[in-house]
Amino acid sequence: MLNGFGLVSILFIRTVIGTAALCILVRGRLPKVGWKAHALLAAAALTGVCLYFVLENIALMYTTASNVSVIVSTSPLVTGLLAWWILRDHMPHWTYYAGFAGAMAGIWLVSGGECGESSLPGDMLALAAAVCWAVYSILIRLTDRTQLPVAIVTRTTFLYGLIFLGAALWLSGESIAVQSLTSASNILNLLFLGLGASAFCFFAWNYAVQQLGPVRTTIFLYAVPLITVILAAMMLAERITPSGIWGIALTIAGMVLAQRRPPAETGQG
Repeated sequence: MLNGFGLVSILFIRTVIGTAALCILVRGRLPKVGWKAHALLAAAALTGVCLYFVLENIALMYTTASNVSVIVSTSPLVTGLLAWWILRDHMPHWTYYAGFAGAMAGIWLVSGGECGESSLPGDMLALAAAVCWAVYSILIRLTDRTQLPVAIVTRTTFLYGLIFLGAALWLSGESIAVQSLTSASNILNLLFLGLGASAFCFFAWNYAVQQLGPVRTTIFLYAVPLITVILAAMMLAERITPSGIWGIALTIAGMVLAQRRPPAETGQG
C-alpha cells in the first residue's frame, strides 16, 4: 500500500472507513453531556486515534522496526504508573514490574536479540507513541464515569479522530492518490484496516479497558510482537530462531506474572 499512498493518507482513509462502519452499526444518538465529557472524548481521539499512529509511523522512518517494537511495548509500564497517579489505583505490585522486565526481555529476543542502529529522534517518537497509547487507555477508562455505552464512546472518538487526522493530512502535505483506490488489493487492505484493525479492534479495546481496567488490558500488548513472529512464520515462511523461541516463552511468562495481583487486591475491579 505504501507504493500508492502516504502514511498519513492510509491512516485517514482507514479512519474514514472505520467511522462509517461505526455510524452504520452503532444506533442511538450521543446523549446530552457536558463539555468536559466532549473534551475527554476529543482528547482520547487525539492521543489514540491520531497521535499514536502518526508518531509510530514517523518513528519507523528514522529508526528500526525492532527498536520501535521494543520501545512501544513499554506502554503497559507507563499505563500502570498513570493509573496509580490519575485514577488513584493501587501502586502496581512487584510482580507487575517483574512481568514487565521478563516480557521486555522476551520482546527483545523476539525482535532479533539486538537493537538496530539507534536514532534518537526515531526512538523518542516511538516512546512518545507509547505514552500516547497509555494516556488513551486512561482516558477511555475515565469515560466509564460518563456512563456512556462503549459503542457510542468508540463512534464519537472516531468522529473526533477524523478531525485531527484531517488536520494531520493537511499538515503533511500528502494528497490521496485516487488512482490507487482502483486497485483491488489496496481496497481489500483498506477494508481490513478500516473495519478490522480500526472499528472492531478499537471497540474491543475500549470494552476491555472498561471491564478490566487500563493496566490489565495493556499487559496484552506484550503479545503483539509474539503473535507477529508466529504469523510471519506461518504466512511469510520466516524462520523462528532459537532466541525467538526463548523470547516467546519469556514474553508469555512475563504476561502471566504481570497479571498476578496480591491477595488484598483479588476480587477488586
